[in-house]
Amino acid sequence: MRIFLAIDLRDTLGPAAHAWGRAVAAALGPHDAAALSWVPSQRIHVTLHFLGELDRDAVSSLAGMIAAVSLRLLYLILSR
Repeated sequence: MRIFLAIDLRDTLGPAAHAWGRAVAAALGPHDAAALSWVPSQRIHVTLHFLGELDRDAVSSLAGMIAAVSLRLLYLILSR
C-alpha cells in the first residue's frame, strides 16, 4: 500500500483550509488549479514525507515506531 507521513488537520483546519483552497483555485484559474491535487476537507493534511509502497508488516512496524515518538506542539499559520 502507498504510505506517507502526514499531519492530520481536519479537526483544526478542515473548513478554513477548504475555503483557502477554493480561493487559491480561483486566483490560479481553471487551467493551473487543475494541476493541483485537492482532497476533501475531511481528509485535509500536510504530507511530511512520502514513503512509497510498503507491505503490511512494514506498515505495522513503522506505526509502532511512530507511536513511540513524542512530538512538540506544532503551530502552522496559513495566511495571504
